[in-house]
Amino acid sequence: MKRKYTACILMVFCVSCSTVPKLMVSKNTLENPSPDSFAAAFLDRPCRMVHSIEARFGSRSMYVLGVTVADPFQRTLDSAILTIEGLVVFEARYADGTVTIRRSIDHFKSQDFAMAMMKDIMLIFFPPEYSSMTTGRGINNTMICRYYIENDILDIELTGLKAWSKKLYRDKKLIKEITASDLSEQGLTKKLVLESRAGTDYTLHMNLIEAEAVR
Repeated sequence: MKRKYTACILMVFCVSCSTVPKLMVSKNTLENPSPDSFAAAFLDRPCRMVHSIEARFGSRSMYVLGVTVADPFQRTLDSAILTIEGLVVFEARYADGTVTIRRSIDHFKSQDFAMAMMKDIMLIFFPPEYSSMTTGRGINNTMICRYYIENDILDIELTGLKAWSKKLYRDKKLIKEITASDLSEQGLTKKLVLESRAGTDYTLHMNLIEAEAVR
């Protein structure tokens, strides 16, 4: 009986974690968090970044380097994936809603893969387009900025002094979650973990190696 009760509690907990949580918004707008409080969750200038990446697909793992030039104003991305030995296995550009693959080998040749990767990068670094937004507090009194994007909801939550999380919900179900911690001298997040539950489950552990502003 005790095991059944525990299982029920865990099931309720998992369901509640995967659905859109309640956002408490004060009628007094001055009591709600300022949108500027969430600036660290987005790039504020064009940057070139190099990350070490551990990609986990179930029980399998792959270690690569990711090089990205991201422009949050033009919403463009130039991205490459390299093996640890330095072989470029994928290179592509995103602009105006389309992806142009410049180089790809093996299972990196898929156009669907290229677009999915670019969407992940934009979710990490760019603010949403064509959305409405409100701020409030979560059940633990943490500050949350909520974006409404057609059928999606994106929550940005400040989880610590140099930490934040992003949770993307589709049809009220959690499909992507990003956790970020620690900041570099340039104010960029040093450690990122992206978990995808949108059909193909995978986890990306990203550590910032170097970064520089670009024109």
